[in-house]
Amino acid sequence: MRRLLSNESKNRRKLQLLSAIIIITGYLILYVVFQITSNSEKHNISQEADEVLEFLQSSCQKYDDYQLGNQVDNLQNLQLKAENLCRYLNDIVLSSNDQLAQFEEDQSLTGIWILDADLNTEYYADRDQMERSNLLEQILSEDNAANVQQYPQKSYAERIVLDDSSYDYVIIAREDRDGVIICYEDVTADDEDMSEFSLNSLLSGDSFRNNAIIVITDGKQVLCSNAKEQVGRMMEKCPAVDIEDGEASDSDHGMFQMTSNGDNWYGKHDIYREYYLYVFYKDSDVFSNRQSVVVMTLALYIFGCLSLIILVQYIRRSKMKRKEKEYHLINVIASIYSANLALYPEENIWKPIVMSKRLEKVISHITQADRMLDTFNRERVAPAYQEAFGEFLKLKDLEERLGDRRFIGYTFEDVEGLWYQALLIPQKSEQDDHKQIVMLVIRDVSEQKRKEMTYQEDLRVTAEEAERANAVKTDFLKRMSHDMRTPINGIRGLVNIGKNHIHDVDKIEECLDEIMRSSDMLVDLVNNVLNMSKLESGGIQLTEEAFDLQEMLNDVERFVNVQAERKQISLQINSAEVEHYHLIGSPLHIHQIFQNIIENAVKFSMDSGSVNVVCRELASDENTVELEMVCADTGIGMSEEFQKHVFEAFVQEDTSVRTTYSGIGLGLAITKKLVNCMDGEISFESERGIGTVFTVKLPVQIDRAYYQLSEKKDPLQVMKGLQILLVEDNELNMEITEYMMTEQGAVVTEAWNGKEAADIYESCESGTFDVILMDIMMPVMNGLEAARCIRASEKEDAQSIPIIALSANAFDDDIAQSLAAGMNMHLAKPLEFQKVIEAIAVLVVQ
Repeated sequence: MRRLLSNESKNRRKLQLLSAIIIITGYLILYVVFQITSNSEKHNISQEADEVLEFLQSSCQKYDDYQLGNQVDNLQNLQLKAENLCRYLNDIVLSSNDQLAQFEEDQSLTGIWILDADLNTEYYADRDQMERSNLLEQILSEDNAANVQQYPQKSYAERIVLDDSSYDYVIIAREDRDGVIICYEDVTADDEDMSEFSLNSLLSGDSFRNNAIIVITDGKQVLCSNAKEQVGRMMEKCPAVDIEDGEASDSDHGMFQMTSNGDNWYGKHDIYREYYLYVFYKDSDVFSNRQSVVVMTLALYIFGCLSLIILVQYIRRSKMKRKEKEYHLINVIASIYSANLALYPEENIWKPIVMSKRLEKVISHITQADRMLDTFNRERVAPAYQEAFGEFLKLKDLEERLGDRRFIGYTFEDVEGLWYQALLIPQKSEQDDHKQIVMLVIRDVSEQKRKEMTYQEDLRVTAEEAERANAVKTDFLKRMSHDMRTPINGIRGLVNIGKNHIHDVDKIEECLDEIMRSSDMLVDLVNNVLNMSKLESGGIQLTEEAFDLQEMLNDVERFVNVQAERKQISLQINSAEVEHYHLIGSPLHIHQIFQNIIENAVKFSMDSGSVNVVCRELASDENTVELEMVCADTGIGMSEEFQKHVFEAFVQEDTSVRTTYSGIGLGLAITKKLVNCMDGEISFESERGIGTVFTVKLPVQIDRAYYQLSEKKDPLQVMKGLQILLVEDNELNMEITEYMMTEQGAVVTEAWNGKEAADIYESCESGTFDVILMDIMMPVMNGLEAARCIRASEKEDAQSIPIIALSANAFDDDIAQSLAAGMNMHLAKPLEFQKVIEAIAVLVVQ
């Protein structure tokens, strides 16, 4: 009995011990499982946080690259506008801010400063009528403006932020005189209106595992977050600021732990460039599986293994989704490229991201990267560029060729004559930082290359013309040596006199006045020599443009009258004997002829004298008229001996004339050559001490189109029922022009490029269209090529149908190119629709 009780007691103790062991073991297992599960889930969350931070860095990099590209394009466009202004200032005499404001409006600029040699404002125009002195002060606080003025071949462009506004500005040197030009654009609205490609749009649609909350800040406020209530908040109002202040406690796996609004959070943060990146997880999301793992104990171990497999697959799928989104983002960015290929040098494979159908036929069947590149080079690159392009595509020495650059590029011509730019951009793989991926992107630069080649050709032609003119210039320099040395000698002498009388203010002022007069003589000499040089070398090209003779005479009178009033000379210009005022010729050069003669008359007239000008019509026929301009002055006159040489360059009656009247003897020589170029006549009668009478006769065409139109019917009546083929690639311009034409009763057919216009014309019967309005700069086929195709057609009206160019390019060579291509007229944008209607009426009623 005792033994039985003893055994039962032992069994009970064993059971108790076993129970205790089971309990302790269970507790230990539970504790171990609890710790392992906690550490495992923290580790997983830490890894996922790292991936999210890497993804945020990638998104920020893409956003910065896109922003940088936009900024570079804006600055390049602003540089072109500044250069256009510089050429514009060479062609006109700028006298008011209104002219500058007009140019500013035409070029869509926010504002323009024109500074003199001392960097003081000479002219200023602002689209918003705002005084932006703080902006100018900020720009001039650097030495960039002075540096550009010292080295005119340089220019400077930058974007700055001032008073919560962003500005792009460009500084270039003036060509008309010393000083600089500053053009700027307010791009604040552009910076704010980035909804099509912003940090938020980069992350829109992305979902993060475990309800991760991401925040991107610039250190001051929240720029982007999938928690919308956080966007725009200042950092001092956000819990994340505690991390920077050290108030958030550190946790395992490099994560921080913090409490906000009674909730516990785990997270990580990083800094990329100027961005502060954060990712947060709620503790309930971090330890979502711990409680179930503990409750299931050992039996859940097997299930845990299965769960781990599922979890790994889930993570893998999440990564795949993120990769798909990244590739989609790359496709969006790469849409501007003709091809975008991912190369994997170590595996010698490649993958297409963006590829044209034409390229796909050539290389899609090749799997090896080196063979694909070789085939691409052989099949698509022009033979002259294959060797150099093959060297460019070698990936073995890419890092050495890159140096400190992020990418390298090469421009080549393909077998079809198109030009492309190829870029090699190395990147690191997300899975393995040591594994390299090289992006090969290719974009069409045919239009830019065409402009570059045209520019180079223009430079070559200019160089040849300059070489031909060298002989003439050498002769000029020999004859004008005395005229240059005289004022220079005076300037140097006056400087020495000024040094010797440095404390004599009156003497210094006298010397400065004399120096200014001498410098004026030098400027006059240089300007006239340049004009003479162009005439001698054949650089002057006469044009055939419509002009109003009365307006021209009024312009000359306004200009010369300033000098006449200074000398108290009576200036009278009479044109009552002219019947045809609307003429066709070279108005710029006719204006110069009239101005030179009348200005000479005023210059060499006695004070309180008189200059009388009569412009009359001697004879006319159906198409031409002979104009006669007679200018009589009460000046000093010329001796009989000097009259034999009056039209020679660099000659005057005597040396005293040059000093008294600030002349260098080129005005009449230039006038004589211009008159000869126009098949005209110039003669004079002069008596020393009495005065001179100059007579100029010029044959000029009558603007019959103007008179015929005025005799027939109103231009608006001509538009009724008119069939117009409108060729324009810009949707807004197409809509506006079509509206204006149809409002006047015309019927408009649309074509969106030159090729489409030529096809439409060929497909229609002769006489279908009454007139063609043709834009110049268009894709597929430009307006010049389209005009040539139409003129080369075998249709009956191919040579007679009026073609009017509508282009933003308005220089003389642009007009000449349009006319050479077969167009009847060239109208510059922005269009004045009344002039467009008048032009159409003139051509249609002919």
